[in-house]
Amino acid sequence: MTAEPEGSERVRTAELIGALCLATDLGMAFPFEHGLHTTLIAMRLAEELGVDRHTASETYYACLLSHAGCTTEAHVAADVFGGSLTADFGPSMYGSGREVFTGLLRTLPDPGRPAGVRAVQTVRRLPRMMREQRPALSAACEVAGMLSDRVGAPPSVPGLLAYLTDRWDGKGPLRRAKGEQIPLPMRIVHVAMDAAYQRLLGGVDHAARVVREAIHAGDVRSAHDVAEGGFAVAVAECCLLGDRGARIEGGGWDERHLFGEGSGGWILTGDRATFEAMAAKISVTIFGETGGDRPEPTDGDSHEDAGDQHGPVARRGGRADVRQRQ
Repeated sequence: MTAEPEGSERVRTAELIGALCLATDLGMAFPFEHGLHTTLIAMRLAEELGVDRHTASETYYACLLSHAGCTTEAHVAADVFGGSLTADFGPSMYGSGREVFTGLLRTLPDPGRPAGVRAVQTVRRLPRMMREQRPALSAACEVAGMLSDRVGAPPSVPGLLAYLTDRWDGKGPLRRAKGEQIPLPMRIVHVAMDAAYQRLLGGVDHAARVVREAIHAGDVRSAHDVAEGGFAVAVAECCLLGDRGARIEGGGWDERHLFGEGSGGWILTGDRATFEAMAAKISVTIFGETGGDRPEPTDGDSHEDAGDQHGPVARRGGRADVRQRQ
């Protein structure tokens, strides 16, 4: 065995691809770390689905590399599109045919120009867009695959990226596959990409607005963020400050779920109907009830009397935050 030179450092494949993902965010005009957030959503989805280790690895690398080839035809896009494909087309990529076409039309004219000028630009640029669309998307998928091979991703990843633009209904622009013909890792990536886009549109401010409205209406009795210490610490602090216990349902949460910190999550208390209605607007997980004199985890099947019941406890920003939409 050959020893490595003293002081040398090895670069891991994940670190290299992660750096490429950060650079891609800048090239695509995404907020910094958007690609990493998308991958986090994808991996939490994979965890919830209980996929095997190999599928999880494919999902991880395919998601990090999902936009790696999207600037391949940037010179063509600059001539055809006056607006931003990221802002105008991206959110509707997995929508209906009408939504997709409308998104593309919004992207054609130069923003801020008079209505008449925008109409003329749309008419003039539309034919070239229709001609260039398929070759540009094919090139993006091909380049992403080539890059994944060059940076040391698993050998199956380049083939997965060929399905990047496909859809479950088979109406993707390249029409390569539909339904279960699309490999599972890419189906997970598709959902994660759409979820990250919708979160980008709504943002944490949208979630905060929904919670504030519920507080002002008197539907939420208390709220505590999880930014310092994570979920478990926040629950303990709620119990100490409120002089009340809580029964935490479910099990199997690892350290990341219990102590992972983040600025987008809160522990709320209130009526179950309030949280069920809130779940239609943002991600909410009902995880137990207040009562008793201490925090008490259960397996979800225990129904012993926990003392003075005060109502369900919920968490804004659950284990897979993919439901937040405007």
